[in-house]
Amino acid sequence: MSDGRSLRLNLPYLLGVYAAVNAVRDAYLLVDGPQCVSFKAEHLSGKHDWRSSLLDPSGFHRIVMTGTTWDTVTFSREKRIESLLERVLARPDAGLVMVSSLTMCGLSGIQYDRLIKPFGKKSKISFLEIRCDTLDHDWLDGYASVWGELAKSVDLARAKPRKNAVAVVGHLMDRNEGDQDGNLAELARMLGGLGLDLVSAWPSGGPYGALSEARRASFVVGLPYAREAAATLAKRLKVPLIETELPFGLGASERWVRAVAAATGRKAAGERFIDAELRRAVPPLEWAAPQVFLNKKLLYLGDPYLLEGFAELSALLGARLESAAVCSRAGRLGPRGLAHAALQEPEETAWLTATGAGAPYDLCVTNNVGWQVLGLEAGPVMEFGFPSYFHHSLASRPFLGFRGFLEFADRMAENLMLARMRTVSERTPA
Repeated sequence: MSDGRSLRLNLPYLLGVYAAVNAVRDAYLLVDGPQCVSFKAEHLSGKHDWRSSLLDPSGFHRIVMTGTTWDTVTFSREKRIESLLERVLARPDAGLVMVSSLTMCGLSGIQYDRLIKPFGKKSKISFLEIRCDTLDHDWLDGYASVWGELAKSVDLARAKPRKNAVAVVGHLMDRNEGDQDGNLAELARMLGGLGLDLVSAWPSGGPYGALSEARRASFVVGLPYAREAAATLAKRLKVPLIETELPFGLGASERWVRAVAAATGRKAAGERFIDAELRRAVPPLEWAAPQVFLNKKLLYLGDPYLLEGFAELSALLGARLESAAVCSRAGRLGPRGLAHAALQEPEETAWLTATGAGAPYDLCVTNNVGWQVLGLEAGPVMEFGFPSYFHHSLASRPFLGFRGFLEFADRMAENLMLARMRTVSERTPA
């Protein structure tokens, strides 16, 4: 149990909003709040995402703050907000402007929707309010809320739908680096194996206008990070919605292909594709599974939607997931119960107590939040997930899908072997 002074191992709502803004390259966000609004952007720009454009050296940042503080929050600040919106509107690269706030400002009763309405009327640029008047929601709620609002408002002037076209909604594009570019390419490749064409991915790192390409879709595939947005888009387009799990790991990738294949009448093509992919993915593990992974003790902390796939792929490789926790409020763990014992939104002291009984681990797969708590005392660390400050992807390196499975297993094997190298080095006399 917590001693009442330890930190919750979760991330704030607004950071999820920032991640969504970061994934739309011409989106601007005005946040009603103090200077720490800008500091939150630094978690992404230059730290988690080396290709982020949220902050600009010239000073024209895509995250704009009002400077409201605890002692000015009760003052009138509508003129200040309108002046900042005028400045954003003058930016030649602005394709979408959103307005949000820190919770203390959102609860003060200011009507942001009323303030932005005139700007939307006099400009071709879209203006949206992202509500932030809650104390219960976290970063995943913030990320999903942006896509939920976009799904309601994006221009879908109906073009003739393409017969085999698919829109994928609810991908976590938490950065614009090679891992997420690779994930999108792998999703497109798997759809292509079924004779389907990915015409729109929400998000893809592109401009706001590119989201409208979803109007050509005959199917919407909904991923866990934005379920409501996927359902809204499918309803507006009047096309079937295919809700799937995240294709993280070999088993999850098989189920993802089968779900899409069944919903689109391509079961035979799906089985052929899966068979071909397994023939490529399994042989490289023939030596590594017993020699590198077998009986290794693993720890996980991070994204709840990745946890179940991680538990399953670890078992497939012969390793044992002995401790797991998620940076998330309760209610997001997968349906098959592979990770039912995971701590949800744990506090620091409670998690350290839970992990201490099983330490040392052969490999700790954790985001930077977990690394800051654990250090290296619990065992070797492989940084993975949001946020990651030390691991980056300059080249395309997916972790979703069949190719992503091998890439991820490759990363795990490399870290396990580096740990073995260090152990041998320590035991060898100088």
